[in-house]
Amino acid sequence: MYAVLSRYPIEAITFAGIGQGDMELQVESAPGPHGDIEPRAFMLGARRIEVIEIVDRWLALEYSYFKIAASDGATYILRYTGASSDWQMTLFKSSNLP
Repeated sequence: MYAVLSRYPIEAITFAGIGQGDMELQVESAPGPHGDIEPRAFMLGARRIEVIEIVDRWLALEYSYFKIAASDGATYILRYTGASSDWQMTLFKSSNLP
């Protein structure tokens, strides 16, 4: 079962299927194998994107970072703040951009 932990407005990101303007990031997460929260999918604006693989992760006391390969072929880095249960997108990279 997934839980939506946060809704966080992010700066505009332009790529195929999404235009410019404010978008909301909603992350669906669940406990991973060690009990830590992991992203499973997220909504970027009106578009649902599945996490295909967690490529790397960096865990710290205040933040956890997840580098993910997503169902849209892009790579994202998502940051989770445990104290406030907030998610933020810190990187987006796609080979589909001109």
